[in-house]
Order: sequence, then C-alpha cells, then structure tokens
Amino acid sequence: MNEVGAVVVSFNSERTLARCVRSLWAAGVKDVVIVDNNSGDTSVAVAQGLGVPVVSSSTNQGFAVGCNQGAALLPYHDLLFLNPDAWIDSSALTRAHHRLRDQNVGIVGLRLVSPEGQEELTSRGPEVTLVGLWQRRRAREADEIGWVSGGAMLVRGEVFQQLEGFDGDYFLYWEDVDLCKRARAEGYEVVFEPRADVWHERGASLAHLGQKTTYYDESADRYFRKHYATPIWLTQRFLRRIHRLFTPQVR
Repeated sequence: MNEVGAVVVSFNSERTLARCVRSLWAAGVKDVVIVDNNSGDTSVAVAQGLGVPVVSSSTNQGFAVGCNQGAALLPYHDLLFLNPDAWIDSSALTRAHHRLRDQNVGIVGLRLVSPEGQEELTSRGPEVTLVGLWQRRRAREADEIGWVSGGAMLVRGEVFQQLEGFDGDYFLYWEDVDLCKRARAEGYEVVFEPRADVWHERGASLAHLGQKTTYYDESADRYFRKHYATPIWLTQRFLRRIHRLFTPQVR
C-alpha cells in the first residue's frame, strides 16, 4: 500500500518490534519508519536489522515528538501510527484506509484487541468535557466519535500537515485526544473502523504503573489547560486528585 506510511515509536521494544514491522509488511505497507526514544535495550539494533529507516534519539522526548519525527520522513503519505507492542491484521489497513477516502474523514481509529481476543474498551470515546471527564476511559460504539487511540491511528497526510502534527508538549497520553479535537475543529470527522483489527500486547514497553500514572495525569492537566478556561482545568485537577485516592494507578 504505497499511499500509506507507518511510524512506530519504540522504547525498550526489542521483544515486540520485529513482529510489529513484519505485520506492517504483510499488510502491504512498504514505507516504515522507526523512531527510537533512547531505549536501554537492543531496540535500535533490532530495527536496523529489519532494514527500515531508524531515527535514534539521544534522549526520550516522548511519544508525540517521536511520531512527528517519523512523519517528517513520510511527507507524501497518509500516516499509520502503530505502537511497537502491537501487530496489525493483514486486511485491517485496507479497511481503515477505505474509510479515509471519504473527503470529510481526517482520522480513523483501528480496533485494538488483546492477544486473548478481548477488545480494548479504552481506545476511543466521545469528546472529553469536564462533565464527561471519566468517559476518556470508556468505549463508544458510535461511528463518528470524539477521539481514537494513537496506538493504532490512521491520519490523512494533508490533515496531519495542516495540524502541524501532534502537540509535542505532551510527553505521553492525551496527545491523541488533542489531535482529534483539533482535527474536528477544522471540520474533519474522526471515525472508528470496527473491522480493522490490531492485536495489542498492552504496556509491553512501559510496565511501571506509577510512572504511567504520572504521565497520564500530567497530560490530562495539559489538555484541559490548553482547551478550557482556568476554572475548568483547575476543577478537573481537583477531581482527578480525589479520584486518585480511590484509583491510585492508571491501568
């Protein structure tokens, strides 16, 4: 599929990276770029051994920056962003890309499924508001929705360029929600393709729940501070801190 390029941002992904890239090849993606965020394992060597372009960063600048670095090497493509601990079904990309041909659609979310076959119900949802804050973690069956996960996201190339990519101020989490919100503000639809399966070994490259929770909450604060008035983002911060008394970690 020459019109689609894939960006995989790796971090300590030596065990899963080759499987991810080979699944992209099997799905017809010829142009794959790997961006390594200063892994402490052999991820870079694995990527180089696959014979694909590798951007090797001397520091970990986060998922959003890594995605933007990879996309810069694929300027004439629609873009599939795929987590390194995921692998795509051979027919999934064709199905997702068919949805992208509608001129009103800017972003398509693919269906993330655990290795045991259980669908991830936290990979899409309605637009996030203060009232529906916790819906950030719920699935929605509606065709046109507010956001889809950056772990398996197909973006029209010209839309990604128009939006100037992901907001690099997000280190990890919520950059996908932010991109979808900005796309919708420009008049593009964000949709979910339930027939496009991506198998996901969730959290394989970042297993420390305490660190994940810190990243998640910092990014949530950034999202509300960016898009809403001060009283609203301060209120969500207060509510989130109360929530953490009962749910200390993101899972």
